[in-house]
Amino acid sequence: MGRRQPPPALLALPALLALLVGAGCGAGDGRDHLAPAAAASPAPSPAAGAEADPAGAEAGPVVVELFTSQGCSSCPPADRLLSQLGTGDEVIALAFHVDYWNDLGWSDPFSSPAWSARQRAYAKHLDGRVYTPQLVVQGRRHLVGSRAGEARTAIAEAAGAPQRALAATARRDGDGRSVRVEVELAETDVAAVVALYDSGHSTEVSAGENRGRTLRDDYVVRRLVERRGPGAVVVDIDPAWTDALGLAVLVQDPETMAIRAATTLPLPGPGQVTSSRR
Repeated sequence: MGRRQPPPALLALPALLALLVGAGCGAGDGRDHLAPAAAASPAPSPAAGAEADPAGAEAGPVVVELFTSQGCSSCPPADRLLSQLGTGDEVIALAFHVDYWNDLGWSDPFSSPAWSARQRAYAKHLDGRVYTPQLVVQGRRHLVGSRAGEARTAIAEAAGAPQRALAATARRDGDGRSVRVEVELAETDVAAVVALYDSGHSTEVSAGENRGRTLRDDYVVRRLVERRGPGAVVVDIDPAWTDALGLAVLVQDPETMAIRAATTLPLPGPGQVTSSRR
């Protein structure tokens, strides 16, 4: 089917009700049958997120977060779409590989229970549904991650909303094993969220629903560190990760999960500094 839902124990009550009325999907058939209940959530009103026209605001990049899994046969088209969406400056693409499909025969090497928890946190603020592939746009609406037309429409609508000014500086330590990110926050009721991601992964899947396929994954989130209030965000870096590493800085409302501003930074080399201001 077009989307996969985790076991009922992982679902909030509204998502479980959606499953009971037939919005689920069959296991492993590889088809893209999209259930009507999986349609995009409606565009939010300004009250659902940031202020309608905050002081000092301007247009900024739109954050799209794909909740995906190498163990889900419906996800590869969404992964390919995310790779396309992330090529321009107007979109910040992030892939969060969930862990709740790891018992279907293939354990996703990029999966983490923390990414599944982030998806469930979004579900509490959206309409309660948890499934893969799920694309969350600017923390304010969701849709089936393989629906290219709906994704581009949602991005275009989100791009019209003003964002707060944002400045960030990244300083990498001398041995290259961590990076310290300073984020200038004009507000006290928001969180600075820093994502470390990499791209260019190719995985030969030998079991599960995608058995025999070679999957490509880009914008794979490796670390996600949140800080509320003043101070730096320190992100550890595993030297085994690829060289195609980047940093995304999100200013997120911890109460609604709406993203108020965002920017990207090149990961500096050991002992070097990069910065971004918009």
